[in-house]
Amino acid sequence: GYGSWILTGEHRNYDTAKALFAGVEPRKRFPPWRGGWGAWEAALRYSCIDLNDGDAAGGEERNLTAALNWHLTGHYRLMFNYINAKVIDRAAPPAVGDGREQTYAVRFFYWF
Repeated sequence: GYGSWILTGEHRNYDTAKALFAGVEPRKRFPPWRGGWGAWEAALRYSCIDLNDGDAAGGEERNLTAALNWHLTGHYRLMFNYINAKVIDRAAPPAVGDGREQTYAVRFFYWF
């Protein structure tokens, strides 16, 4: 599941012909000396995957991600993510800690 809120008031259009969400076009594009700071978006995502199949006992992983996305223009975005992951239901105990992982990630995205 995924949900987001664009803090600066822009919105994300849905393209029914392509069945996907379009990018965010900031009202006031970056850089500030040209009039704007872009658009800011806060997001949350929950995901899980089951890696058990037959003789393979990979376990189940659940992730909760909190994100802050900075849309500089309609084609450039910086993404800041905090991911809290937990491996559960595994045949063998996790090799490190109690199966928890915390990750901080920064990504640069170019939409073309």
